[in-house]
Amino acid sequence: MSTTELPARPTNLRRLIFVAAGFVVIADQASKSAALAILGDQERSFGPFRLVIVRNPGGPFGVATGASLAWTALTLAIVIAALIAVGTDSLFIRPAVAVGAVIGGGIGNLVDRLVRYPGGGRGAVIDWIAVDPYSRVFNLADVALRVGALILLVGLFVGRSDERSAQREVEPELPGSPTSNTETRNTEKKITHMVRADHPSSPPSPRRSFLARLRRGAATVEVAPVVDLDDESFFDAIEGHVTVADFWAPWCEPCKVLHPLFDDLARSHSAEGELQFARVDVDTSPRVAAALDVMSIPTLIVFDRFGHEIERETGVPGKRRLEHLARDARSAAALDEHSEEEV
Repeated sequence: MSTTELPARPTNLRRLIFVAAGFVVIADQASKSAALAILGDQERSFGPFRLVIVRNPGGPFGVATGASLAWTALTLAIVIAALIAVGTDSLFIRPAVAVGAVIGGGIGNLVDRLVRYPGGGRGAVIDWIAVDPYSRVFNLADVALRVGALILLVGLFVGRSDERSAQREVEPELPGSPTSNTETRNTEKKITHMVRADHPSSPPSPRRSFLARLRRGAATVEVAPVVDLDDESFFDAIEGHVTVADFWAPWCEPCKVLHPLFDDLARSHSAEGELQFARVDVDTSPRVAAALDVMSIPTLIVFDRFGHEIERETGVPGKRRLEHLARDARSAAALDEHSEEEV
């Protein structure tokens, strides 16, 4: 499921990022100090692991050891860019722990470059872990950087794949595609045949008939019965109604993919008046999102008539999953009605 942004970077998400970054920095610096104190110039082995102190003034794997200041400036720029991204609506702040690991890893090695001998940005990074048969030596900050970056890259790839899959469910065939052209020609032929049967003396243009039919169809599109709620109205609005709420933000691309699916669901299931469909912009309603612990968007939550959460779905679900959510909501509505009749 694609879940790429959160409402104006809520406090709880930022806190998680900084906690993860702080943990990495503390663990990295503590392990380096312990390794320096215990190992000294010695080397110890534990199975495939070797513990040995290597002072690295260069980049990863000892690259460009004479460019210490350049590596310090580059590390500092990466850390600053990541910290700025935490306070913006960047697409890459997912998941929070991975972002914190990348920031913490960068800061951990940056501390070495700033404070260790000879200092002033020329300090050597303390590496102390090696795994046979590889000869490269690294530290915990390196591990956090690489694992965090890998998680972010995989998450970005999976998220974009989910978006494309969901988009294919929502979007019709584009004009000009082979499928679209074939279907269009077949439809034009059918419409032309029907019109000529009714008016043999004045056959209209097939294309004109087709476009007219499209215009008639577009004119009868039903507006989705989805209400917009905010911090002030949300809890009062859902009281007494079984509600399916969509938590979203204007800058969230997966949310835009979900919108037409959610609107179709609302048109299909709100006619009888059993269900209420709502949409909450978490940018303008952060208190509702925080109270319901909405950590990722889009998030769909089903509430019973008393405001209790029944079910939750994060990401862009398929049509079957959406129908399942709607059925659960209708079951809850029917159960509430049955309970009222018994009372």
